[in-house]
Amino acid sequence: MPIKDQCNNCRYQVDNNCTQLAPTFDGTSCDVYVKRINLEKDKEELQEPTPVISDTQAENSNSVDNYYRYEDENVPSDESIHGWLKFFLIFFVGIGSVASLIFNFVIFDSGDNFWMSASDVAFSMVYLVAGICTLVAFYKRDTDAVLLAKTFVVLCFDSNLLGLITMDGGATSTKAVTSMIRSIIWCCIWFIFLCNSAQVERLIPIGYRKTKTRDWIIISAVILFPLISIGLGISTEKKTHSETETAALANLTLSQNQFTDGRIVLTLPSGVDCEETLAENTKVFSVSDPETGAEVTVVSDYDNDMSKKNFNQYWRGWKSDELNSLEYDVVKDDKQSNDDVTVFYKLIRIKVEDPVDWEFALVFDHKTGKVCLVSGYSSAQGNSPVAYIINNLKFL
Repeated sequence: MPIKDQCNNCRYQVDNNCTQLAPTFDGTSCDVYVKRINLEKDKEELQEPTPVISDTQAENSNSVDNYYRYEDENVPSDESIHGWLKFFLIFFVGIGSVASLIFNFVIFDSGDNFWMSASDVAFSMVYLVAGICTLVAFYKRDTDAVLLAKTFVVLCFDSNLLGLITMDGGATSTKAVTSMIRSIIWCCIWFIFLCNSAQVERLIPIGYRKTKTRDWIIISAVILFPLISIGLGISTEKKTHSETETAALANLTLSQNQFTDGRIVLTLPSGVDCEETLAENTKVFSVSDPETGAEVTVVSDYDNDMSKKNFNQYWRGWKSDELNSLEYDVVKDDKQSNDDVTVFYKLIRIKVEDPVDWEFALVFDHKTGKVCLVSGYSSAQGNSPVAYIINNLKFL
């Protein structure tokens, strides 16, 4: 017999004791199912699901991004060189290096010693090579461009500082000294500029910079070339001096109270003793007066620096350490000069129970470039042979 369902549109049929379900409806036609089933998906459900990223994946992703960002920061900028950097490269590096070489060629004077004069030319040639390499390196954005520029600045600084230290105070003009000081100040400014310039950082990033073989070649040349030239100059000068002194001794005839080292002829007053010793291949004359107790040391050398500064350096070098703990007065400190010689003389009186005078003098010979040093101690009340020695000194 038929069985009725809750839905009037549905029937069950029984045939031969076997129950069959025979749906005679469309599922969507039933009000109950229509209300319970939503066949249209929401828009949110149709969207793609948000992927879930683990912490490890996020960290790896950030590392990759940072890597490429780092690489980009170490790629030289293709911007054109401008501003202060352009001024530095054109005037300080380019024109400066060329002008230095031309100047040293113009003032070059071999004189009696070719190698001593050649040392300045050798330095300026290396200076020019460093300048050219710096210009090319910045143009090509080479990895060593900043190092070359800093090396060039340091070379300029060292050359001017060395010039100030070794200059002849009497022969160097105020204009030359001012120029050296100005150059040193500019070198400091340009070095700071190269360390802090944003444009330099963009053109040659720090992570991009590397040294090249040529950098070490230039640095080695800066050190070796001038040193080799100076060494050859000193060797040549010593050889020339030795030959001159040997020739002078061969044709020299001395009296009983005269002594020589090949550079000077020392004439002593009667009654004075003289002892000769060698110190560092230099002959030293130790003069003593048995009657007054005066003692004088005489030694000669080669020196063209006839400045007060040089004299004071000699004086401080010969000043006894005992004088630092004693009181003394400067009795005389002057300079006398004529066509042949220049004499610096200083007399101090040491305040002890029996006052003692210390006389110190440098006698420069204009013609030969030699100098004679005279240092003597004597009683303030007695006679000193120093004046006699200076007045009768002869240069060979």
